[in-house]
Amino acid sequence: MNFSFFRSLRFQIVFSYLIILVATLTIFSIQIYYNLREILYQRTDSFLILKMEGVEDALRTYWKTQKLEMASDWALAYLFKFDHGKNEDGKFKEIANDLTSKKIVSSSSPSGSSSDFIVNIFDPKGHLVSTSFQYLPSRELEQKMLRGGSYLETSQFEHPQGTLIPTRVLTKAVIDGKDIRAYIQVIASLLPVWSRLEDLKQLIFLRVPFVIVISGLASIFFIRATLKPINKMIRAIREVRSENLARLQVPDTNDEIAGLAETFNEMVGRLEKSFNSQKQIVQDVSHELKTPLTVLKGEIEVTLKKKRTAEEYEGLLLSNQEEVEKMQTIVDNLLILARFDHHDFRLEMKRLDLEKVIHGVIREVGVLAKAKNIQIDMQAKGGISLEGHQEHVHRLFRNLIENAIKYTPNDGYVRIFSYERRGFIAVDVCDNGVGIPVEHLPHVFDRFYRVDNARSGKGFGLGLSIAKSIAAAHKGEIQVESFLGKGSTFRVLFPMNASAMAV
Repeated sequence: MNFSFFRSLRFQIVFSYLIILVATLTIFSIQIYYNLREILYQRTDSFLILKMEGVEDALRTYWKTQKLEMASDWALAYLFKFDHGKNEDGKFKEIANDLTSKKIVSSSSPSGSSSDFIVNIFDPKGHLVSTSFQYLPSRELEQKMLRGGSYLETSQFEHPQGTLIPTRVLTKAVIDGKDIRAYIQVIASLLPVWSRLEDLKQLIFLRVPFVIVISGLASIFFIRATLKPINKMIRAIREVRSENLARLQVPDTNDEIAGLAETFNEMVGRLEKSFNSQKQIVQDVSHELKTPLTVLKGEIEVTLKKKRTAEEYEGLLLSNQEEVEKMQTIVDNLLILARFDHHDFRLEMKRLDLEKVIHGVIREVGVLAKAKNIQIDMQAKGGISLEGHQEHVHRLFRNLIENAIKYTPNDGYVRIFSYERRGFIAVDVCDNGVGIPVEHLPHVFDRFYRVDNARSGKGFGLGLSIAKSIAAAHKGEIQVESFLGKGSTFRVLFPMNASAMAV
């Protein structure tokens, strides 16, 4: 079975969306259900309280009227020997029957309506005086009632037909003065409430799956439309070759897809630059190695045409040695650049005395300067130190100073200055040589790049590129200023946060 579809972005988005949708609808439905349940229960309780207040007010009105009639009734009862207590009980039962005369729940309709009630009135001893339905309280309810007070609860009402009906029961002891005169019990059926809640359940169970299915199908359609530009990009990317680094068309949407296309085009630009650089390097290396190899081959062929003297063979070997050293220099420089091009390359840094490093370079190149009668001066701010790799920092300044000596005429000068400048430690290497034309300045740090005329034929075009890579590895940079026929200045800048004043 192929599971690639289940690992696809399209499936993961649709699946995640449906999971979130199901969870959201479930929480929302549960909240709606319980909110409606609470509202219906509160409405039922409000009806119970209103009915209870009506019955209670009627009883209290009866008792007030009874008190007003008591004065005349006492005399009548005394003359005619009338039992006033029996007459009072009869009147109370009559009033109770009037208050419960309407049958709230009919025998033919156990559920009743939302406004149906059962009203029960009990005497102070808990005996049922009157009821609006054939109802007898359970022993448990009777015991709760005799405790006095008022309470509201959910209970089961057994209908004469044998059906158990859920109800809300409100019971209250009616107190007149300090005595309990009666108990009132109002009962409402919960079947209408449950019926509405059941309707809501059915609505949820029928509609929610339908909504989920429709939303799932719609999400598939919209995701397909959303991923269409990405699929188009994929087809275009598959056509990319090293010889055909085509760019993607960036949609005018300013969204993530446009950002993806722009990022890919930037990557292609970097790759194209890298490929072109590699091609150029291969061509340049081939050109640079071709000359010494041709010289070696020519000298060897000429020498082998006839026997030579020992001196002639020695001269040939010395000449071959020079050409081999040239090739070795090219290879060594390329290896150094390759290491700096590798992003995982790490230098072992330590605290260096910058002035001491530069003086060491001056001593090494002294022979070259002396041969051309070039004066090298250094003006350094004492005590400047740098966190760097000693060998590479030494190579950086050697390349710059050697470069200055090569392109400075006889009896010229090379001056070196070190100082602090705007959060950087700066080292300037200045000469009064032939200078560099303005159009060549942007390319002097390119590999194998050599300026024509006076500056050609004096190197391999790798020294400045190596110097720039070393400076970048130390979080620094190299700047160049030059005037044709007046000389050049190469300025090396190291950030102060990567260097410090020696203590």
